[in-house]
Amino acid sequence: EIYSLIRETQKKRRDHLMTNIRIGKQITVKVRDDIGVLAQLARLVGDRGVNLLATSNWVEGEMGVINLITDDHTRTVELLQSHGYAPVSKDVLLLRCAHKPGMLKHVTGLLADDDIGIRQLYATATSDADVCLMVIDSSHNDRALVLLQD
Repeated sequence: EIYSLIRETQKKRRDHLMTNIRIGKQITVKVRDDIGVLAQLARLVGDRGVNLLATSNWVEGEMGVINLITDDHTRTVELLQSHGYAPVSKDVLLLRCAHKPGMLKHVTGLLADDDIGIRQLYATATSDADVCLMVIDSSHNDRALVLLQD
């Protein structure tokens, strides 16, 4: 009975903080770490009318790693392939949630309490936005989806 009370309290807290969560696709491209590569990719997808929703990028040795979330996954993959890139797709969680102090603590705490590990997380919002976008790759995306929806 105490467990159901705790879950109900967590659900009430989530209801006003989480606005939308779904499984989405992240595209990862590995490229040589050359100046302007990200600009080339951005131009390639932007010139074809694909909207970039989120990106994270870093360098590993001599290679750059570029993660993209777009509004047209299939078209983006085909476009990248047709230009010689080798995109890799994976499922991630796309969480639109309240942009307020403590939100990251809240989301990561819920996942940790349910023994769900975070492999990757990045988020963004402007300072005047009410909502932010979190991209989460977890050890159990399906369970995390249900947990954060409940």
